[in-house]
Formats: sequence, C-alpha cells, structure tokens
Amino acid sequence: MLDKNERRRPNYPQISARQAADFETVRQMNYDAHEITRTENYLLPLLIENSFILAHKTNFEKALAEMLRQHRQVNVLDLGCGAGFWLDELAACHSRVSVYGISAADYRHPLDRPPVIFDHFDQSCQSPVYRNPAGNTFYYGNLEKVVTLDDDHYFVGDIHEVLRCLSSNLFHLIVSHQTCRYLFDPLRVLKNVHRVLTPGGYAFMESFEPLVFDMNETLISNTKLQKLFRQTGNSVTYGEYRPYYEGRTRIGLAMKKKGRRFSLPVGYRSIVPTSTSPTYQTDVVTYYLKG
Repeated sequence: MLDKNERRRPNYPQISARQAADFETVRQMNYDAHEITRTENYLLPLLIENSFILAHKTNFEKALAEMLRQHRQVNVLDLGCGAGFWLDELAACHSRVSVYGISAADYRHPLDRPPVIFDHFDQSCQSPVYRNPAGNTFYYGNLEKVVTLDDDHYFVGDIHEVLRCLSSNLFHLIVSHQTCRYLFDPLRVLKNVHRVLTPGGYAFMESFEPLVFDMNETLISNTKLQKLFRQTGNSVTYGEYRPYYEGRTRIGLAMKKKGRRFSLPVGYRSIVPTSTSPTYQTDVVTYYLKG
C-alpha cells in the first residue's frame, strides 16, 4: 500500500502538462538582448577524468579537435542558442562542422529580437555599440546581423520535446550556455542529451543548477550527484567551476558518452516554483532516490 508521500508524487501526465505550461512562461520572458545574440566564447565547464598519474582535462575546443580528427563531418548542437550567432561563427571557422540549435523562439532576424538602438562605433574594438531603449545597458557586436541557419538546423520549441524527437547517436558535441537553469525536468533532458550523443561524444552544459532532491528534507551534495552520474558508466564532471578569465564560480556538467544508457535510480518527488516573481513564475521538478 502506498504511503502518504507516495500518493502525492506526480504522475507522467501531470509532469507533461506542467512542463508545457512552464515552457510558455519561459518562451514569453523578456530576455536581455545580449543573451539572445551572444557571440563570444561560452563559459563552459571542463570534463576532468582522473588517471593513476594525473587528471586529464577536456574543454570544448579540445573535444572539437578530437572529433574533427575522428570524423569527416562533426555535428554540434546548442541547447538554447538564441539567435544562433555563436553557431554561425563556429560553422564559418570549420568547414567540416554542421551546426544545429534549439531556441524557445525564432531570433534569427533582428526584428524578432529584443529592441536595441545604435549608439556609436567603438574604434578600439572595431565594433558597433548599441543600447537598450531605456539607455542603461550597452551591447557590443553586430546585433543587426541576420543569422544564416535554416529551418533544418534551427529548431524552435521546448528543449525537452525537441530532444525527445531527435534521432539517437546524432551529435558529436552538445553545448548549452545560460539555459539549463530554465529547465523544468533537467534529468530527463540529460538522459536525452546522452541518447542523441554519438558514442564518445561530449556534452558541456553551463548553469546546470543543483538538482533538487528533497530526500529526508536534505540536499544531496554535488560530489554525491557526480558519483551517481558516473555510476551510469559515463565520464561526468558535475559541480562548481571557475572559468579562467572570470572571477566568479559557475555550476555545470560535462560528460563524455561511454555507457550505452544513462539510467538513474531516481523518481519524481514533486513540482515546486523556482521564482517568486509575479510576472514570470517558473517551476521545476524535484526528485528522490529509489531504494
């Protein structure tokens, strides 16, 4: 017989319905123009694999070089790509790289992005400078640029659902920057990230926030979560890291696909709000460890 806590746990139809409602909230958020049109290097985590002698560290650039040595064509997927500027530049630098992106809305054309106003041209960095209509935030870069990604490479929709529809073993590299913190069901996304990665492929996911496990009303440490992830047979680094050119720490997850599956002894506990903002109220699922 189920105890009181078991009976309160959400079922899959409830999870799906709340996920769809949560995506509508995420889609309608007023994002900063810089988030939509980011072109500089993503501040991604490192994959750290320990050996008997020293730790082997792999960043995105090193993983890309490895994939280019091993494959004639390398497929890269960006979860939460915004306008797709970063992908456009990556494809321009590497002729053997095919780029794909998922975005909550279509930001490829300037008219579909948050409004900005040209302010002046910066001679020092040879770049136009824009400001938002309020005049209190400035942005550097070619924000008037139209992105070249076509509909076969630019997917508009909920990351949870788009990933679910993609074929297995499709991408050699998956990245995400400033997006994972908006995920409603991060473990389901992570499971599908693993599924669509090719064997030996890499994922680098910034802002993969601490997962909520309310087992006995206590949080599970990042170290224990990392150990749990590694028990799937894959190389995983999870927790805080500090990009070498940034002062503050971030949290993220890096993974190399080695195991055939990414199966965790985890179930859904509940659905809780992540924000107290009356304008944009988002939710996230919490989990519990089985057994």
